[in-house]
Amino acid sequence: MRYILCIFTVVLIGFFQGCANQSVIADTDRPPDKLPSQADLVGTWRYISVTEGGTGKVHSIANNQVFFIRFYADGKCASWPVPEKEIIISSAFNTDAKRISRGVYKMENGQLTLPDAPDTGKVQVRISARKMWYSDDEGDTYLYYKVCPDLEPGQLP
Repeated sequence: MRYILCIFTVVLIGFFQGCANQSVIADTDRPPDKLPSQADLVGTWRYISVTEGGTGKVHSIANNQVFFIRFYADGKCASWPVPEKEIIISSAFNTDAKRISRGVYKMENGQLTLPDAPDTGKVQVRISARKMWYSDDEGDTYLYYKVCPDLEPGQLP
């Protein structure tokens, strides 16, 4: 019994040390090769991190800073809460007082476009059951996690 308690204590200490470690590590899953369809994109996604294409450096979003995108089957989308600095950008979607931005999207051949935001180009998207990756023109890769159940714009978990 004493032996089992000792092992449990060591495992528990290791668990708490692991939880306390806030270092940023790269996501080890690789994006699938299959091109996603618009139906694969439908739902709510939470922004997790960006990996710099040139350096491989990962920048995670702090737990107290959240950002969501909701894609609907009819081609509409919403994102929230839009950061204050993004609201003043002329190419941003229409953003209301609640910091919810709304627009439309189009998904073709694995590329996502946002027609309402003319300064944004096509981004390459890959989706698994629980993750979405997209890469921009600079080679940076953005990681989002699927949120279940879906959230409506403005709603936080």
